[in-house]
Amino acid sequence: MNEQKPQQGMVFLRFLVAVVTPPLAVLLRRPGTCGDRYFGVHAYLSVFAIVVVGSYTARTPLEAHGVNVMVICYVLFLLMHRVEGKHKRARGYRCHSMYVGNSIVGLKWEPLLCVLVGLPLSAVCKPMGLYLCWGSIALFLERFEGEQRMRAITRAMQDARYEQEAIAIHMRREE
Repeated sequence: MNEQKPQQGMVFLRFLVAVVTPPLAVLLRRPGTCGDRYFGVHAYLSVFAIVVVGSYTARTPLEAHGVNVMVICYVLFLLMHRVEGKHKRARGYRCHSMYVGNSIVGLKWEPLLCVLVGLPLSAVCKPMGLYLCWGSIALFLERFEGEQRMRAITRAMQDARYEQEAIAIHMRREE
């Protein structure tokens, strides 16, 4: 197999997407439906992403207060997802450990919703509005990469099936 190593720019882009999306995912996904590894280390690094974006873009005390509220809400929602996920798994809920969760509005509509809320919110609290707008791009890229990954897995499964069929035909001929 000749797998190509991802370019450094792509690795950094994936890292940014992984850090930017969790605060939006905790708001847009049904609590407890995400895989137990979906909100990993990147979810905790997201707190710093919110603070960095907020500290560079907040111009008024109201905007700074909005960033603080966003961080507190994110941490509370993240804990709610964790606790609800443990309860659901204890009651028999099963999913892939990296499953993105069931969306409240539908995965394909999440980026659009973030833009539609982020643009008007930018007039009131620029850091939160910018985070939602840039986050919509990150949500789109996360969904796109997930679909590409699933296509590659499906293609590999089909290839394996074709190989097994060819081997079976070859083995029958030798008998």
